[in-house]
Amino acid sequence: MDSIMLERKGFKKLASPLENLERIPRKAAVYVLLLRRQLERVKGKTDIVYIGETGDLQNRVNEYGGNWKKEGGTGHRICENLQQLNEPVDLLFKLAERLSLSRRAYERQLLWKFSKEHIELPAWNRHA
Repeated sequence: MDSIMLERKGFKKLASPLENLERIPRKAAVYVLLLRRQLERVKGKTDIVYIGETGDLQNRVNEYGGNWKKEGGTGHRICENLQQLNEPVDLLFKLAERLSLSRRAYERQLLWKFSKEHIELPAWNRHA
């Protein structure tokens, strides 16, 4: 699974989302953070580093840009990963209103497909 496959499934791509917050909808969505290069996985390669869902996509991306208020948890981990990474991260998203499933069910389905193909979750998703 990679960004090309998700774009074929109707995901919209936004380069450098932290620099383009005003272009991100304030709506519920399933989203993917990706690099501009491929990462080796247990099986195969992918540019996907995180798959998630949110009730407000613009707010979530803004939080990842260093405005995460809570210590610990997924958001804090993503924020730290972004700060340590010395390369751009892009965003793919699909609005919840365009999904045939709930956003949580769709996120779980993407994670399942990713782990089936790569034998592990994306690098920044929790591995528990």
